[in-house]
Formats: sequence, structure tokens, C-alpha cells
Amino acid sequence: MSHGNPASKSAQQPNLHQRAAGAELLLLVGVLSLVVVGMVTPASATDPLGHATANQVSCGSVRGLGGVPSAMCYLANVQCPGIADLSVAVKVNQSVGSSIGTVVFTTGGGGVQWYDTQFAFGAMEIEQVLSAGYTTVQFGYEFAPKGAHGQVVGWLTGPGGPRSLACRWATMAQWVHDNVLQSGTPYCATGNSAGAGAGAYAIAYYGLGGIFKMMELSSGPVFTRIDNGCLCNAPGVQTPCGNGAISECYKSDAASYVDPAYNNRACSSAETTHRSPFAGTFLRDSLDSAQATFNFPTTDIHFVFGGLDDSSGVAQGVMWQSLIRGSTGPPTADCVADAPHELPDVADGALKIADDLIANCR
Repeated sequence: MSHGNPASKSAQQPNLHQRAAGAELLLLVGVLSLVVVGMVTPASATDPLGHATANQVSCGSVRGLGGVPSAMCYLANVQCPGIADLSVAVKVNQSVGSSIGTVVFTTGGGGVQWYDTQFAFGAMEIEQVLSAGYTTVQFGYEFAPKGAHGQVVGWLTGPGGPRSLACRWATMAQWVHDNVLQSGTPYCATGNSAGAGAGAYAIAYYGLGGIFKMMELSSGPVFTRIDNGCLCNAPGVQTPCGNGAISECYKSDAASYVDPAYNNRACSSAETTHRSPFAGTFLRDSLDSAQATFNFPTTDIHFVFGGLDDSSGVAQGVMWQSLIRGSTGPPTADCVADAPHELPDVADGALKIADDLIANCR
């Protein structure tokens, strides 16, 4: 910081009119700068990440011996604000030679099962990505949260609601970025159904759009409008795979996954009455809320749906697709004609996901 020359200070001092004009110019430039920055940068995270610590363990101790062999396994403890601590198993397969990137794979529901054993062709999909030079990572949320009571459904075990509970996935994704990803290589993710929702929450609320170069979202995300999924009174959504308009209503999934996230029966009860005192909470916890980020200028986002899938995952996923912008502009959606909701349960569904990841995780 320069102090200047005191002897010449009075000669250099501008008059009041010059200072006022200068101040107006600086104010105008500042306002314009804020406008430009707001147009080209994503919103900052609105929800805080937690903290994760992990230790290497035997894969047998976390049921990780099936599926893709030769993995390293870890057991992590995740602590997030306002929700119960949770243990998470992690399965890492390293590529032969130098890794060209890292991809996280997440199953549907609460992510209790490993991706390579849950889906009929999950192992084949991961092996395709692995053989292309990527490090692959899977999460297993098979443990009950600390002090849990009621229904246990992996990362969706409440109370707290899906938005707050997604901190668990987002925090583990940050841990992988910091501890597994080779510096200077791309970081990408794929998830099916609620697993797609976990990744979507991570970039919409937890600020991770800046670290993910690409996301492949299959059969979801299912949390675009939780209020519509629970109240079941919204019109159907036109879907891209020739199935016409599909309802956003969760139906039986309300009791299986959404109720446990709140540790009550609010969602399944609302399905029958079409009203709920929790309607505002459902909306706040949705991907389409006033606090969410919708612009992801550094993340290439892809959607893929099954032609045999008539679930709310398609309707909710298409809704979020229509709302967001990725690094390539409005995302497009692809269809796998013979695929059900569990898209990697058919070979061409699994290969579609693998091919997209290999082509676009750059």
C-alpha cells in the first residue's frame, strides 16, 4: 500500500463535483460487474457440507467381495448438521496405469446396495468404465444411522427430509474428490432414481457443481417436486420415451422411501387426502425450490430413461431437465427402449450409461 507524496497532495485532490462523478461511475461499474457475474457464475451453496473420516477395511467386512474384483474398501463416518451420523462403506477400483478420471456410481432408493451387485449389468457397466482408464467408486449405505429408530433406508433414513439427508452423499462425494481423485483429472457421477436425486441435490444445494465435470442421471432425479409426488394432484408430465403423460405421484415409493426420510407418514397420508400440513416442507425440500441452483456452467448433465418405465422417476426427472442449464446448455434426454426403471438391469441400458461416461467425463 503506497502512502503517496504529502507535498503534492493538495494539488492532486479532486473537487467535490469530480469526486461525486467518480463515485457515480464507480457505483455504475460495480452494479454492472455484479450483473455480469450473476449471469455467468452459479449460485453458491445454500446448505453446508458435513465432515467425513474414513479408514481402510477389508471388503469382506462391508459385503464388498462381489461384483467387480480387486477393490479397496473403506468405512467412513459422516457427520452432517442437524441429522444423525452415518457410517458409509466405500468401494474403490483403480484403473490399470494412470487414472484419467474418477466416476461415482449410486444405486436407487437409499443406496443400501452396491451398484455392481444390485443391477444385473452393474458390474459390466463399471468394468467398461474401469477398462477405459477411470477410477470407479461406489457407496454402500448399509448401516443404520447413529440412534436410528423406525425404518432404515440408507442415506434417506430420517428424520430431516431428503434435502438435508442428501448432505451425506454430498459430503462423501467431497471426500472422494479430496482423497481418491487424481489431481487434474475430471470427476463425474452417475445414479439411478433416488441415486440420481442424491447427485442432483449435491449440485443444486451443496455447491458441488464446481467439482463435477459430468453427471449421467438415469430414471430420475425423483425429488424435483416432492409436494407433487406426495399430494398427487398435479397434471401428468409429457415424457420423452413414447409413454405419454406420466404422473409425478410416488405411489408405493412414498411409504418405502419418502416417509422414512421424515420419520413419519406425511407423504403416504397426503397421497390419499391430496393435502398436507407438510406441503410447504415438501416444496422446500424439492430440487425446484426458491433456494436451489439451476445453472451449472461447468457440469455436463445427461439424462437417460427407460422405455418401459412409467414411474414418477421419469416425470420428476423430465421436470428437472426442463428447469436446469448445464455446461452445454439445456440438457437432452435419451431413451433405452427395453429398459425398466432399474435401467442397468438391461445390457443396453448399462452400456448406454458407460458409453456416455467414457465419452463425456473429460
